[in-house]
Amino acid sequence: MKSTFYMVHILEKFNNKPTYTTARGAAYCGNSLNLLPQLPDNSLDLVITSPPFALQRKKEYGNESQAEYVAWLSQFAKLVHSKLKDTGSFVLDLVSVKKVYHEKIRKDVAKTGSLT
Repeated sequence: MKSTFYMVHILEKFNNKPTYTTARGAAYCGNSLNLLPQLPDNSLDLVITSPPFALQRKKEYGNESQAEYVAWLSQFAKLVHSKLKDTGSFVLDLVSVKKVYHEKIRKDVAKTGSLT
């Protein structure tokens, strides 16, 4: 699991500080579940994420069921929505293969008012 160690090391390095800043704002790299609660509501213009995918087959390292995944991602979307400005955008990369649970996620996110 060399790549897992490397990623943990990288995330610790940023320590929830901006990866870089410009006159127009800042970019963060890290675990969004740790970072987002620290940010003020209505403060973000853009959130881009590519979360782990709900896998069809069980892996030796474990993975959540599709129902657990949809519930987790829906809660995450609500948190993102609270942090976005009214003019903000939420970009969610869910993989290029359409799955039934993608529609469930889309509907759940739409309920937050963050998807139009």
